[in-house]
Amino acid sequence: MKLLVGRQIALKEFLQVDLAVSWVDQPVNGASFYLLGSDKGYILISSFSEEVNYGAGFHCVELPQGIFAITTGFMSWKFAKQASEKGANALFVFQSVSKLEDLLMAKAVCWGSSREFNIPIVLFVQHASVIHLFFCVPGQGREKSGILFDATSSCIVELDVSRTDSGRSFTVKTFVS
Repeated sequence: MKLLVGRQIALKEFLQVDLAVSWVDQPVNGASFYLLGSDKGYILISSFSEEVNYGAGFHCVELPQGIFAITTGFMSWKFAKQASEKGANALFVFQSVSKLEDLLMAKAVCWGSSREFNIPIVLFVQHASVIHLFFCVPGQGREKSGILFDATSSCIVELDVSRTDSGRSFTVKTFVS
């Protein structure tokens, strides 16, 4: 599964993206599915049909690439637990904060929840009119810390999700930022 996380950008790789996820921006051609969100709600658009899913709070959606969980508003470890129990391949969080300490707390909650419940978490948090992206994948990243990406720019990640008798494992095949 190939994800574009962040602002919609035009890259050669973008033509191959399964899911583009961003803070409420206008989607461009090239992705199979678009997930646009903010702290108020989300909208999921398919390139294959006119069907549109939208909502606010915690929801799970099923795509050809698997189940994905989405939450808007305040992030809690409970959402990561629910997403993991429902077999979601990833949890996308859209949150807005006004204080720097709230931004750092949101990142810490996502990182800890990702490790605890063995689920990739992508946090989009708006602070001071800037969208911060924080992408955690258990057992991946620098020194296997679980932190794959922490920036205000976009990235493209090709992520493999493997299910075994002992649980799920995640492998980042390619990463472009």
